[in-house]
Amino acid sequence: MSFVRNEPTQQTLQCSRCSGCSRSLASHRRWMPAVRRPPLPAQLLPASAVTIDTRRVGYRRLSELVDLHVATLPDDLQDETRDELLRRNKCGLVDLSCSRSLLENSRTVAWLVVEKRPDESWHFFLPEVVSEETSPQRKQSICRSLLTDLHKDFDSNKGWIAQTLICESKNDADLLAECGFPELTQLKFLTRVSTDELPAIPAGNWQFETWTQQNDHLFARVIEKTYEGTLDCPELNGRRTGEQALTSHTQSGNFDPKLWRVYSQGGEDVGIALLSPHSDSTDESKEGNTGQRVWEIVYLGVVASHRGRGLAKRMLADMLQVARKDGADEVMLGVDIRNEPAIRLYEQFGFRLFDQRKVHARLRGR
Repeated sequence: MSFVRNEPTQQTLQCSRCSGCSRSLASHRRWMPAVRRPPLPAQLLPASAVTIDTRRVGYRRLSELVDLHVATLPDDLQDETRDELLRRNKCGLVDLSCSRSLLENSRTVAWLVVEKRPDESWHFFLPEVVSEETSPQRKQSICRSLLTDLHKDFDSNKGWIAQTLICESKNDADLLAECGFPELTQLKFLTRVSTDELPAIPAGNWQFETWTQQNDHLFARVIEKTYEGTLDCPELNGRRTGEQALTSHTQSGNFDPKLWRVYSQGGEDVGIALLSPHSDSTDESKEGNTGQRVWEIVYLGVVASHRGRGLAKRMLADMLQVARKDGADEVMLGVDIRNEPAIRLYEQFGFRLFDQRKVHARLRGR
């Protein structure tokens, strides 16, 4: 997801910046509205005879936990999601070792999947309870136990944010807040068909550099400059470095350095835009896919001293033209609901709403 940062009061939006989304935005859309199966059948001893133990999952239980987790998803997503989670864990793209299960007499009663990422952010799913026969009060108690344990674990380990995305649910929101994960903001998810005409934008006298390992420091410096004075999730400012932000953004879609650009004008760096294609969006066998190529504007930001000059419009138009030229059928992004100037800009370019989610998070400084 991408936030636009103040231009003139534009902002930025990014899944790894303030959304707890544990999937790419394109695959996230395939899940909307969320489809959940009924809880799995209970195979437990009577509640009166149990001993409860909440713990991190070890290596032996990780596969079992992932199996339980994906069993709550639509059939056509289960194998893909399981394989992807375990692959990413094995490759070090995520660390699932902070996931936890709640055991009753050595049986898994409930679980909570947590992804720790290389930028030191934690992304978690809401707890799942196995038994459909468990009373609402007991389910609430079980979920509270898992979330409280996660809260304590996060506070005692290295990390700058622990976050999740939820639908409109007062019960979920209240429980998360009670357990130390208050609402941070809400995100709007927007999409645009690439064949739609773009607004007329005056040509700009500027240049851009694409990302390389040698100029990574430039991208990190410019993205930090776009955070200055932002109206978008100011709660996050000062909690991570530009290098951490870039590491996070590489995990949105399929990272292509040619689609990451720092713009300059008159020898000064003025903004940054990050674009990513999503390869899985073309697979028509997956629920919600039509075989179209979906791309994501991961980040779009203007340096504070250069806001109010129409740069965001030109950068956005440039990204959309690149996506269209390279065959994208649809471009998606996310935006903070409080970022009204950015939303107006996106609407001017023909973006439309397809979903909205709450972000709940626990924050810690660098």
